[in-house]
Amino acid sequence: MTHQRPPPELEPTVFLIDGPVERARIPELCEQLRAFCEGHPRGEVVCDVERIDAPDAADVDALARLQLTARRVDRRIRFRRASRELIELLELAGLAEVLPCLETLGVQVVGESPQREQVLRVEEERDPADLAAGQLEDLERPGFEAT
Repeated sequence: MTHQRPPPELEPTVFLIDGPVERARIPELCEQLRAFCEGHPRGEVVCDVERIDAPDAADVDALARLQLTARRVDRRIRFRRASRELIELLELAGLAEVLPCLETLGVQVVGESPQREQVLRVEEERDPADLAAGQLEDLERPGFEAT
């Protein structure tokens, strides 16, 4: 049995992040990615993040901005060789689906979420001295036209 390679336009191209990202460097990194995407055939971009060893909020911000940059040029990014810490940080931030890693932690939610109480409407009394509140009530009356 022979294995055929996918056409080059479908093979992912790899973009390397060379270490932790300082916030001031994020625009430069995004510009590098944009130029990288323009110079490579269409397809998925795999971003190697192995060198981000102690991830922080700046790294997550950089990855999110890279994903936005890729989408602006009609591409998608998946991240490979992410550390456990980076994956956990993306999950904690609620960005694991938007910034997908090829590796996952396989975390499984066990149990049921608590029942939420129905939100009830709160009614407030109007302060007769508050002119703005009176004007708002006028706006709510049918047929009222502001001048």
